[in-house]
Formats: sequence, structure tokens, C-alpha cells
Amino acid sequence: MKINIKGTEYNIRYTMRALLIFENITSKPVQISTLTDQCTLIYSMLHACNKDCTVSFDDVIDTLDEQPMLLRDVCEMIMKATQLISKDTDTSKKE
Repeated sequence: MKINIKGTEYNIRYTMRALLIFENITSKPVQISTLTDQCTLIYSMLHACNKDCTVSFDDVIDTLDEQPMLLRDVCEMIMKATQLISKDTDTSKKE
């Protein structure tokens, strides 16, 4: 998925690196239970997929304010990714 922040297009994906960045920032296991968690995960995915990214957390929040449907779209992408991971895990347990 691509997002536009301050006129620059960035890739974001739900990856292991993004989860590690999230845990490093929050000092807790990944469990998305608040709006802050959602925004932090988006920030983490942004930095995980764009190594030279200098976008701040505030820039992410400003972008989400400017593009209200973006949060919904990213959350849907994350749900699909986690469902795929769950299906893969369930399949491997049956083998």
C-alpha cells in the first residue's frame, strides 16, 4: 500500500520489521487496542518500509487528519494481513 505524506509517496506494509519497531517504540508487545497504537503501528510500518524516511510521528498524525479514510484503509490492510498469517499458522498446525 502507498500513502502520501507532505507530497511524497511512501510504501507501507505489515512486516516483522514494523512489529519490531512498534515494540521498540512502545516497550510492549504488539497489541493494537488504542488509537495511539494504531497510529504508532502506521508510523512503524512507514519507517520499516522506507529506510531513509524522516517523517515524524506528528507528520503521520497530520496526514491522518487530512485524509480521514486513510486510517480505515490501513486498518483494513492490517486485518487482511493478520488473517492471512492466521490461516498460514492454522494450515501448518494441521500438517
